[in-house]
Amino acid sequence: MSNMVDEAVVGQGHFSGVTSGFRDLDRLILGLQSGSLIVLGGRESMGKTALALSIAAHVALSECQPVMLFSMADSAESLRKRLLSSLGDICLRSIGVSDIDPDDFARLTETNEKLARCLLHIDESKHLSVSDMRDRAICFSTENGKLGLLVVDYLQLMNDQLPNGTSVGRRMNAVVSQLKSMAMALDCPVLLLSQVKRVVDAHADHRPQAKHLRDCSNLEQEADMIMMVYRDDYYRKTGKQPDIAEINIVKNGTGPNGCVKLAFVKDYVKFESLEPVSTV
Repeated sequence: MSNMVDEAVVGQGHFSGVTSGFRDLDRLILGLQSGSLIVLGGRESMGKTALALSIAAHVALSECQPVMLFSMADSAESLRKRLLSSLGDICLRSIGVSDIDPDDFARLTETNEKLARCLLHIDESKHLSVSDMRDRAICFSTENGKLGLLVVDYLQLMNDQLPNGTSVGRRMNAVVSQLKSMAMALDCPVLLLSQVKRVVDAHADHRPQAKHLRDCSNLEQEADMIMMVYRDDYYRKTGKQPDIAEINIVKNGTGPNGCVKLAFVKDYVKFESLEPVSTV
């Protein structure tokens, strides 16, 4: 395993894949690899979109690479407000109000200017097919350079272009295979958000596994990596770890599976790396 890590690291602290912005996650997955299909799953309201936004913003702002985000669930304006909130540490409820605090307004203006300068494009078109996405991604990368990341939110809302009467399972399987081919053709990581089955809510342990991904039997096989978002306080309001999220790596093509814990900041709807524990 140590040889794998050594080969994946390009210089101190730099991985062969684009980084996520979360140090512990990057150490485990060695970055988001070009040509990879990376699945981010979880139950509703766990924070899949928030985590994907954080990663997309990091790639665009810190890695200075073009990013495309296809959002079929939320409007571009809604996601833009969430980005302003998370990046500027401004309560989401304060954005757009007339009596915003002056300090918040200053951070809002600064953050808005940063976002305007970076190459993060949000496409809010509904029910896109993979070929639609590929064509738009090629056009965007031709104008702005090779994509550092492409995000799809989310699988179950995509158009499969198959004949009427085709089963949901076959439809989603076709989409997933096409998304993997697109990742390889574009030579960039594709971060695909997916719902998981409600059955996990009835389990004593609510942490979803790869088998719980919804409507798609080949997702576990086609994906190079599968990450599941889990927040215990979603189920247990008096949980032992409030505001702590687990990113469980249940399939990892670049190394071992594992769990990374992040802080979830509800006011800003964002994730943050946990502070290292002092040994003094």
